[in-house]
Amino acid sequence: MSKSRGKVYYTSDVLTREFSGEQLRFSLIYVPYRAQLNFTFEMLLAASRKLDAVRGLVVDLQENTAASQSKRDPKAGQK
Repeated sequence: MSKSRGKVYYTSDVLTREFSGEQLRFSLIYVPYRAQLNFTFEMLLAASRKLDAVRGLVVDLQENTAASQSKRDPKAGQK
């Protein structure tokens, strides 16, 4: 990336394109260590989809855990 060629993106540029800070952080940590980072908005969009998949997996795991606990103890879900 070259600042003089206008190929620099600032955090504010990313956030104004309706991406969240969480999506930006995930896209940056998704790149393997010591690999060159070639930032594009397509890469950010792909990382956002992967983050959504991770969120869906967490929700599924929470639901399955709650369901299996209620099967073991029917009174556990009641307060």
